[in-house]
Amino acid sequence: MSTPQFGEDKNPLRSKIAKVVLAVLGVWFVIGVIASVFIPMLKDASSYSEDKARWARYNVGGSGLLVELPGEPKQTDLAIPEASRKLLRYATTYTYEHRGLNVAIAYTKAADGVAPQPDRAAAGMIERLKNAEGVTEFQYKTASEPQLKPSFDGSFALQGKKYRFEGFATVQQANLWVVMATYDASSPAALAAARRCLDSVKKDQ
Repeated sequence: MSTPQFGEDKNPLRSKIAKVVLAVLGVWFVIGVIASVFIPMLKDASSYSEDKARWARYNVGGSGLLVELPGEPKQTDLAIPEASRKLLRYATTYTYEHRGLNVAIAYTKAADGVAPQPDRAAAGMIERLKNAEGVTEFQYKTASEPQLKPSFDGSFALQGKKYRFEGFATVQQANLWVVMATYDASSPAALAAARRCLDSVKKDQ
């Protein structure tokens, strides 16, 4: 199926809907990549401790989102699917993992005229995690916060071990970020570190 040529569509509403759908698909692709590396990290995780933590504030990839992390995140630039190349200018992921604490950030920059969809991006992150290989006992809840910042939290089991996850999606103009921390549910230290990461997030004005 060929990619729609939006400039040639004489139906403005149909064109707008197509842009939204393909933009969401592009964001879900980025989130899918995060899930594919996130779950293997958790399978190898042990109890978190602050022994080797080196907390610092990062401007993740120069995207304008600032976050405190116990160590430097790994950046992976992504090839945008062909169907979304006219809708997304840039897509990348940032992941940090250390012994029972995992933090992932999906970042996309939309093309001109395309409005990011934070609620659908958050839903995409949840859906990918729910359907990841080995995940059972999945539960979650969502909440809509001011300034287009839908949040989510929940729990699941993986290889007999309990995990919790918390996160949110947020936008600034054409920029969309989805931030998620997943941690060992039995570890107070991992919980404290995850909350510190999430509470530290702010946009560089």
